[in-house]
Amino acid sequence: MARLALVAVCVICLFGGCGNDSLVEEEEKEPSQTEVSLRHWFQQAYRWDGSLDKELPEPAKSALEQAEELELVSLDPGKPAKGENPKSTFHKRKILGTTRITDRETRRFLLAAFNEGLREANESAECFEPRHCIRVKHQGKVIEVVICFACDLGVVYIDGKPDPDLQFTTDHSPRAVFDALLSASRIQIARDWNEE
Repeated sequence: MARLALVAVCVICLFGGCGNDSLVEEEEKEPSQTEVSLRHWFQQAYRWDGSLDKELPEPAKSALEQAEELELVSLDPGKPAKGENPKSTFHKRKILGTTRITDRETRRFLLAAFNEGLREANESAECFEPRHCIRVKHQGKVIEVVICFACDLGVVYIDGKPDPDLQFTTDHSPRAVFDALLSASRIQIARDWNEE
């Protein structure tokens, strides 16, 4: 858990918790919404038992639970430009960047947040403009868990093919963790239509 604590400190610093102005004694500042959210997720990761909610369909559930390495992908939900390198696209979406997560504590942080989103899932909209993907290799297959936190819907791809029977719903709250890990790796994150 020491690495998890280190990741927590780094992410909170990244989002403004450790800037030079925090060294100057001033009035007590209220923590930002991002800092509060990330602290919540670190507590969840510490308490999480390591099993994902049954809302996530197999084989994605087993693949993520057993993974020793994950790849977190940032997607632009817009259509790629004509002539764009197909290696920089993901199922007709532009890849903004990827980061490998090999550290056990960081994987636990990401998956605990994702699990909480699965447990808190409600109804979803049908926009499906995903900005996040978790990719893992499992039993000779590539499993991709593609997530749209704007509509709280996800789809599992197996070896590059979406399976309509492998859809799931999630809450949008884990997005803060996904975005923090991507930002910590200096990877661009696509904004939602309502943020533009």
